[in-house]
Amino acid sequence: MSANSYGFWIAMWILALGSTMHSYLFIRSRYIPKMLAVSGAVAGSLAVIGILAWLVFPAAVAGTLGAVRALPTVASGLMAIMLVP
Repeated sequence: MSANSYGFWIAMWILALGSTMHSYLFIRSRYIPKMLAVSGAVAGSLAVIGILAWLVFPAAVAGTLGAVRALPTVASGLMAIMLVP
């Protein structure tokens, strides 16, 4: 990866970290429904972990992304099988 790419992913990691903290504050303040705030905190935490893994182990993460990208195709195929009589 180039330095420009690393800079982008570091900025995304900081954004995800800020999003996680923001969602945590929403949980504490009860300004929005708790489940919505919790889902934001979970999504932000997963983003922080995923981006950090991408920065530390780029080859390993790139290998598993192929399997993850295939999941929507598998899920839509299973949905079609369930919905078509």
